[in-house]
Amino acid sequence: MKRTIDSLTLDQKQLSFLLDRLPPRLFREAEELARDGQVPLAGYALLKGKITFEKKKQVLKELDLNSVICVRELMQNIPLDHTIKIAPGSEAIILDKTSVLEILSEDEGRFLIPATTES
Repeated sequence: MKRTIDSLTLDQKQLSFLLDRLPPRLFREAEELARDGQVPLAGYALLKGKITFEKKKQVLKELDLNSVICVRELMQNIPLDHTIKIAPGSEAIILDKTSVLEILSEDEGRFLIPATTES
């Protein structure tokens, strides 16, 4: 089941929580973070710069700063319905599966996968 990617806007407390546990990465060059039809290898929290959602090389959406993407898809093995690219000079926290599991084990980290009514 492929679906549109959810994004979660972080408040300052949530952002600080992540930064206390994981270092941000500066992307010096443009990079494809995830491909349409594939399960992402990580989630990403955008701190600076630009992440775009693309379909057939057309930009459909830009991610807002201080937002997280791909965590639910990573943890539930859901293939993406878009390709995700990050622009050069952007900075993001990379949320690999092990890190997400550690964060979710803390009560304060449960914000990464909010409760949903989707089935």
